[in-house]
Amino acid sequence: MMHQYSVDYDRKTVYFLLAFVSILGTKIVNKILVLENIELTITGLTIFGLLFLLFDKFLWKIRLLYYLGLVKTPNLNGVWKGQLKSSYDDFKDEIDACIQIKQTWTKIIIFGKFNQSKSYSISANLETNNGARVVLRYVFKNKNNLANTPKTMMNHSGITTLEFEENDAEGKYYNEPPQNKNYGILLLNKEEKKKKRIKIWKKPSKN
Repeated sequence: MMHQYSVDYDRKTVYFLLAFVSILGTKIVNKILVLENIELTITGLTIFGLLFLLFDKFLWKIRLLYYLGLVKTPNLNGVWKGQLKSSYDDFKDEIDACIQIKQTWTKIIIFGKFNQSKSYSISANLETNNGARVVLRYVFKNKNNLANTPKTMMNHSGITTLEFEENDAEGKYYNEPPQNKNYGILLLNKEEKKKKRIKIWKKPSKN
């Protein structure tokens, strides 16, 4: 289940603009309803709720809003794959790592999949540092795969810090003792979405 995340900038400007548009939209919609002799009144809260829902899920991703400075939250949605090295074996072996991020303007969840375990986030903080760099910190719960996991590994929680630069991410994770005292590093790349090929039916030629 997605959870809220904190950011290092003020979101009040967006809320103010949504409220302003809601007031104008409410007046316009109600005037149209009167002209059409429809006995129905739309409240400002209804318009605001619909606008916020659209903005939270879709509109915040529009790049123009970034250029205008209205939105500073980076869109980290996607699958990030790479390698993990752990202090468990003195950073000798590379382990396949897959991080999936699902994000809206106000909520996020981060899933992790590794060869011996899976994890999910329970809280997160996103730092934009005024455009200098993007850092995501989150607390996770890790559940092991009992069929493939050494006896020394138990279900545990921990903290991950990832720094993003375009389609690359690197960071560190720290497991919470006493369940697990290991820590490690992550090197990830964003997986590109495969474009769906549209098959065009061609009428067979007559020989």
